[in-house]
Amino acid sequence: SHRPLGSRSCVLARPPRVGQARGEALARPDETDLGSARRLAVALDRTTLPIQGPPGSGKSHLLRAVIAEAAARGRPAHYLAAGAPAPQEALRAEWLAADDVQALDADAQAALFTLLNRAGAGELRLLLAGDNAPSGLQLRADVRTRIGAALVLQVKPLSDEDKAQALRRHADGRGFELTPEGAQYL
Repeated sequence: SHRPLGSRSCVLARPPRVGQARGEALARPDETDLGSARRLAVALDRTTLPIQGPPGSGKSHLLRAVIAEAAARGRPAHYLAAGAPAPQEALRAEWLAADDVQALDADAQAALFTLLNRAGAGELRLLLAGDNAPSGLQLRADVRTRIGAALVLQVKPLSDEDKAQALRRHADGRGFELTPEGAQYL
């Protein structure tokens, strides 16, 4: 039988279903934002994962990386930028990422409402990115409250030192050394 799991989770104020223990934080202290987003998105079970952060914090990068990983696993997955028309195959995807939700027009908000309901019913994994907490998004009230019912992964822009450290880790993973000077140049 079909149960509206998203509605029940909303009423009970439950976090997204990603296999975590009750009360466990979504992000882990030892992982990057990208690592958290990838792990959480892969583990999502019939729910929505909102990602919130200021411009330049890497939300679009995170969404694209997760969708690319899902597609590499053979899953129907699509990334949608705000303002871009959604192709029909995107609306049938099992994985869907919608970027810059704060910029959606009225028609796109109506479509997002339907997608949020589909995610709550277990029909897709939905990742959303916005520049503000759900309560601060200029969206229809029903869309805003559905997004706000989920725990939000908050990302912050990297400091210059954090960027250099990330570049060095990436270089190390590819088998070469990036000097501090080289990282600073990049």
